[in-house]
Amino acid sequence: MLDLSTKYRVQSIEYKNPISYYLYNLFNFLIIIHARMAIYKIRKRNGVIISFEKEKIEGAIKKAMEASGEKDVTGAAKLTDKVVKEVEKRIGNNIPDIEMIQDVVEHVLMHE
Repeated sequence: MLDLSTKYRVQSIEYKNPISYYLYNLFNFLIIIHARMAIYKIRKRNGVIISFEKEKIEGAIKKAMEASGEKDVTGAAKLTDKVVKEVEKRIGNNIPDIEMIQDVVEHVLMHE
């Protein structure tokens, strides 16, 4: 049974019951989880889920830059970061697939 007579204090905020205290903590936990959403897995074209490797995207961007005649490929890391951030925005809680990542890479390369 919850003790409703106890007051809970968190960061100078006083809660009069444990339900509001726990809701406050749950809300903060969800904010932290959402802020740290990252890509860990991707879905290949054949449906297999594998570990995400940011270096593969950077390598593909470097190859695309070289193929288009770019001599300086040092900006590939920044473009890769933009791709990863855009994919993270789009996926929510889902696992991205290769096609979506490829579309984002093409979009970033065309607009940079």
